[in-house]
Amino acid sequence: MRQSNKTAVKTKSKAKSIQFASETFPAEQLNELIALPGVHITGGHYQFPETDGNRVGNHMDALFILEPITENDEYVGWIVDDIEQWIDDNNIGFEVVFAPAQPSAVRIVQELVKRRKKKAAFWQYLPTGWFGEKLVEGSINNGDRVLVFNSVAQHGRCVGERLPAFAEQMGGKPVAAAVFAKGTGNGVIAAEERWEEKLYAALQIPIEVSLPDSCAKCKEGGATAVPWTQFKEEATEA
Repeated sequence: MRQSNKTAVKTKSKAKSIQFASETFPAEQLNELIALPGVHITGGHYQFPETDGNRVGNHMDALFILEPITENDEYVGWIVDDIEQWIDDNNIGFEVVFAPAQPSAVRIVQELVKRRKKKAAFWQYLPTGWFGEKLVEGSINNGDRVLVFNSVAQHGRCVGERLPAFAEQMGGKPVAAAVFAKGTGNGVIAAEERWEEKLYAALQIPIEVSLPDSCAKCKEGGATAVPWTQFKEEATEA
């Protein structure tokens, strides 16, 4: 079994610490992932998801973008190694891994289900960061035990409420949840209370999340929240 490495780390030139949430993910690997350009973005005023029609995204003081990590097969393997360790340590049984059809999530889930010989199912995911309204790949059968997954839980409702609810609508039984990185807001706290040890995360990222109407930076005046998609595109082009 891997050795515990639970500690606080700081990425180069970042003012706020990132907490290791997994006790088994090798510290040197996590530090390498965190240090990749375009992954951890701080010091600004950001919007996630991006405004889409009548849907307006939250405002945040930091972003964590997984695409630069999951473009590398070796890095995906590191992540899946630790998720498998957590699955085994907690005796989590499931038939399906259910995730949004976001490229970073798809890459991780496909590797996980290949190793575990399980099914994958993907929910519609829009380029703006919002969830869609339908299943776009795979299936969840009535009574299937479901492990819900998302790349990053900036707010936490994705794995605490929304993905489990979608799975239940299709007849599945959510039994656990996993993300690579989770934030620190109320939605994350609610997800932690719901799942307890059956919530996996490798990292916890300090992120202040506000509704646009209550955003302190907006009230100060002159601050425009920059859509997260701008940084995602820059990260994938780097």
